[in-house]
Amino acid sequence: MGHLISAQLSETMADQIGPPEEHVTAGDVRPLLDWLRIHVHPIGRSLNAESLVQRVCDAPLNSAAFLRYLGSKLEALAIAPEPVRVEAVRGLR
Repeated sequence: MGHLISAQLSETMADQIGPPEEHVTAGDVRPLLDWLRIHVHPIGRSLNAESLVQRVCDAPLNSAAFLRYLGSKLEALAIAPEPVRVEAVRGLR
């Protein structure tokens, strides 16, 4: 359930301040923290996770954002220049 919540909050955040990945890549995470401090942290534990998502995202908790996230990851893997070999990953242990 945490992944569903995270994906939906991340999409809402991206709509409002731009993709979180771009802020991280630029080395400026302050907009992310500011957004969380305004939209999520004040609510704290006064609401359950589903109610928090409803209030912050203005939509009920659902799988759509998470499925879009997974789709983008699979697409990135499909266009990767060279597939990752399982043997190479095992060698990292």
